[in-house]
Amino acid sequence: MAPASVNPPFPMYFGLWFLVSIGSAAFFRYNRNAALKRRVWPAFLVVASLVFVGIVWFVGRRVEVLAFVVPAVALLTLANLRMVRFCGACGDTVRSASPWRRAVYCPRCGSKLPD
Repeated sequence: MAPASVNPPFPMYFGLWFLVSIGSAAFFRYNRNAALKRRVWPAFLVVASLVFVGIVWFVGRRVEVLAFVVPAVALLTLANLRMVRFCGACGDTVRSASPWRRAVYCPRCGSKLPD
């Protein structure tokens, strides 16, 4: 792809996606404040989803692609809201292996996870 054909906002969205990925990985991995993680998680998912949909839009600019991507991203966001929990005892981020069953106990400390 020639540099002249790159859409100007695309590098911005790609850079934003990269920064959100690195920042969120560090925050959710190393922060032990479970209450803060519970408050930030839904907003983070919405921002990350919107940035991803923005990248898809700037790459293709096709409405029919968005007709598939937006519902898929919405389902993945809902699945992440359901599958990820935060241990109140140790602050660990706990991901369920199954989208149909939520984790009940923290694999790090063994304490029961809040509902």
